[in-house]
Amino acid sequence: MDGIVGNVESLRSDEVARIEVGEGCWRRDLPSVSGVRAWIVEMAPGSQWPRVDEHPDGEDVYVLEGEMIEGERRFPAGTYLHFAPGSSHRPRTETGLRLIGWNPQDPAPALVGQDRRDAPQRRVLFDFEIDFSNGGGMNGHDFRLDIDGEDIADEALADYLVRDMRLLMVGAVRIRNRRIIAEAHKRV
Repeated sequence: MDGIVGNVESLRSDEVARIEVGEGCWRRDLPSVSGVRAWIVEMAPGSQWPRVDEHPDGEDVYVLEGEMIEGERRFPAGTYLHFAPGSSHRPRTETGLRLIGWNPQDPAPALVGQDRRDAPQRRVLFDFEIDFSNGGGMNGHDFRLDIDGEDIADEALADYLVRDMRLLMVGAVRIRNRRIIAEAHKRV
């Protein structure tokens, strides 16, 4: 066999939107097969993940660069970690860190486009600031997106915004003044 058969998506990780999840902590969501969430995390020297990361269905990570610290344990570049279902952790780093990870994900995330005619419809109204890694940026005021459910976290909203606008080379996304409003969805 010569070459690739079927569809293959190729990208450079530095061209994937970089979502700020906390001070000195960023995530880049990668395309993956249905039911699997793939991502790269980058942490600045001296930073700590902004919250305890819980894994009801497990998570796997591979340390690409730097060192990840969990409690008193240190995991240098080249380390593969398997977090069992029900595990949790809050990584930190002294040297800086870059890792790639995977975890199970509902293959049909509830963001938009699902037929939920009986459920009350909500939209999120927010302001945003986006910095691009190649310079420049953009701002939005009173921007609205359809959501399913009662709420959406800032991190998920930033991901949704970047995907919805089909942006590349995103350096950081900051969400401000997020509020949920009862309003009919604008997309079917």
